[in-house]
Amino acid sequence: MQEEALGYLDYFELELTGEGMRITLAEDAPRKLLDLAREVCGSDEEGLLVCLYEALTCIAEAETAEYCAIDEKVCPADTFQTVVEALRRER
Repeated sequence: MQEEALGYLDYFELELTGEGMRITLAEDAPRKLLDLAREVCGSDEEGLLVCLYEALTCIAEAETAEYCAIDEKVCPADTFQTVVEALRRER
């Protein structure tokens, strides 16, 4: 799961704007990542991509998903669990 999360992070594009950071997915993002983004973000893709990015970053850096130090102000616990469950299904 950790390696997959790390690989997915390569497809996030970060751009500084006057209003802050804008996160988008690269055009060549794999289908699994696009499906995960749809599952997590629904119709609010732009706003929740920040949350997905935070979840994947934490998973990529932690030994196991259970020990992730997720910032719930950025990514609520229930959304984080959705990401973890989706990555587990992909195994």
